[in-house]
Amino acid sequence: MSLIAIAISDTSQAHGTFIAGLIAFFVILAMPIYSIDAWSVRKRTIVHIVAMLVTIVPCLVVSGWFDVTTGWGVATMLLTYVGFGIAAWAVGYVVHKIREKKP
Repeated sequence: MSLIAIAISDTSQAHGTFIAGLIAFFVILAMPIYSIDAWSVRKRTIVHIVAMLVTIVPCLVVSGWFDVTTGWGVATMLLTYVGFGIAAWAVGYVVHKIREKKP
């Protein structure tokens, strides 16, 4: 997706596409954390949250999608980050439990 940004002539669209590609890259890069069976779900979740905080939040700050010059803008950004994180974690957890039950 980030490579597609090169071909987009509208700089605002190109920037947004590049940031979305970076976010997807970091999320995919962190997914193997959940494959470490020696760790508890709690430890995997905490490590994943920290990894996402140091990668995704900076992407959101520079994305221009949120007004980070105001407290409300920063709060909106963080609430969006947390909301997507909880939703993705819940879906992943349910899928994992379903796959665990299959023979």
